[in-house]
Amino acid sequence: MNSVGEGCTELKREYDQCFNRWFADKFLKGDRSGDPCTEMFKKYQTCVQVNGNYYSFRSMV
Repeated sequence: MNSVGEGCTELKREYDQCFNRWFADKFLKGDRSGDPCTEMFKKYQTCVQVNGNYYSFRSMV
């Protein structure tokens, strides 16, 4: 699935892949010691926020 921010799709795919791997290989097997994908998520989140603000601004103009 593509990202809500046009320029963030690749970051979303990378995060989704990391999260799904961690969830299946660690979390579901009882290892809840942490999420190794946190930094990827933060990069994706920042991208969405920046792009979201850009597109919100453009729609107001």
